[in-house]
Amino acid sequence: MIDSDRFIACRVLAMCCSADDGKADVFARYGGAFKKAIADANPACQEKCCDAALVFVDRANCAMNFAESTLGAFVSKGLSATKTTVHDKSLQVVLMYIEIGASEQALVALGEACGDKLPKVVEPAVDCLIRALQDFGPRNVPIDRVQKLLKVPLEHTNGKVREKAVELCCEIYRWMGGIFQQSLAALKLKPALLKDLEAKFKDIKFGEARPNKRTRAEEKKAAKAGSGGAAGGKSGGGGAAKEAKEEAFDPMSLVKPVDLVSALPKDWMTKMAAAKVWKEKQAQLDELLKAAETTPKILSTGSFGDVIAHCKGCLKDKNVMVVGKAIKCLTVLNKGTRKEFATYAKTLLKEYSPLFKSDKPQIDSVIDAALDAFFEFKCVDLAADCMDVFTENVKNKVSVARVRALGWFNRYMRNTQVVSTAAVNGVAKPLWELLVAAMYDSAADVRGIATMCSGALVAV
Repeated sequence: MIDSDRFIACRVLAMCCSADDGKADVFARYGGAFKKAIADANPACQEKCCDAALVFVDRANCAMNFAESTLGAFVSKGLSATKTTVHDKSLQVVLMYIEIGASEQALVALGEACGDKLPKVVEPAVDCLIRALQDFGPRNVPIDRVQKLLKVPLEHTNGKVREKAVELCCEIYRWMGGIFQQSLAALKLKPALLKDLEAKFKDIKFGEARPNKRTRAEEKKAAKAGSGGAAGGKSGGGGAAKEAKEEAFDPMSLVKPVDLVSALPKDWMTKMAAAKVWKEKQAQLDELLKAAETTPKILSTGSFGDVIAHCKGCLKDKNVMVVGKAIKCLTVLNKGTRKEFATYAKTLLKEYSPLFKSDKPQIDSVIDAALDAFFEFKCVDLAADCMDVFTENVKNKVSVARVRALGWFNRYMRNTQVVSTAAVNGVAKPLWELLVAAMYDSAADVRGIATMCSGALVAV
């Protein structure tokens, strides 16, 4: 039996290496041999099988036809192999299958392995998931699928398996950040484990994760985009590759939007409309804030506009605690709807303008975050929406308003991920005139922030 399997593996390897045409009959003829060959008791035979499989997956047009059976065998038998080279090459086979588009089949096989009782099967499967995320990112290795596999290895009796599962959690956090941290509650893990994970998350830099590789489909897309421009196809493709590499992953792109109103108490709208005294209004705003802060992505359709209207009405309340709470709610709603909040941002900016001069701590602590969110999520245009409010407050008689307006502009200019050079250039002249005048202001804090803004403007 061993000789037969070894013969099959070696023959497939030889055939594949000599077949340059992906449509060659030899691929379809021997594609099913890997399932049996990788289960061989002889490590030398297993390694030959891995070598053949790597060439097969790389070249064969029919490789996807054998993905399910091949991946199942390599995950259960190859990854758990005692010989290091067999394990390493089996890992490469699984990753190459994901590269050609078989992530679904790979996740099924890895999911079965993660639920196994044997540590030698579970640990390498979890490690493979880590490598898959590092190489191809959540767009090709869906995070929601991986999360469902976490509980068993995290609570495994074997310490090495648990350590590897924690490592996988850290890798997911590197991509998803607080969104993943919130979702851990659904796994109903032990409090001690959650505390340990939260401690490890603090040392991880979130927001800069990028895949190490592209799938074949992504390569074709990038090549097409690169050659679609100027005649120099190679240079264009290189530029596209560089741009794709530098583009950070947005975790919100994988989150499904939720109807916020359904998360609120059924009588929230009625109680909010009927609220007269400040305590009643604040109680309803607290309910809204609680629901919004636990909803990463919010639908901006349906009754969402009514929720905004209730918050907007509170901005004119005489009680500063209500006003501050309403601003905080609107900022969280902006964060949850992102660009779609632009419908409301333009009118809210005008509502916020009179509050620039407020020195009340309840407002001072939230108004800056609300203003920054408009630019962060590209809800307002500097020239069309902001210049009037900016000019009005830079010329305000109250120095607090002048400082706040200049501070807002300074933060925008210095945030390289947000600032638009084209937008700034379009209003550079009136901006410069305002800043020069502010540098000669009677208030020292106004002069200081105006000088910083001038430096930021020159840099852009």
